[in-house]
Amino acid sequence: MKLLSFSIILGSLLFSFHYVWINRIEIIKLNDRSTIIYNKWTGNHCVFSHLKRMRNDNRFTDEITSCEVDKNGKIRFP
Repeated sequence: MKLLSFSIILGSLLFSFHYVWINRIEIIKLNDRSTIIYNKWTGNHCVFSHLKRMRNDNRFTDEITSCEVDKNGKIRFP
């Protein structure tokens, strides 16, 4: 009976952690060209543009907190 109780508690903790880990980042679509990526744990957010010319434009990156994408495709918050 102890093993069953321990298994149920451990399973519920794993399920809860997995649910929170999956839902830590929220993606909000602004328009056809940009998306806000929001990390719920830290409060960091950035705007990701789908157009390459906007990502390379200095006016866009200076006015808005834009996301940085490394060579592996991982989005890093500034």
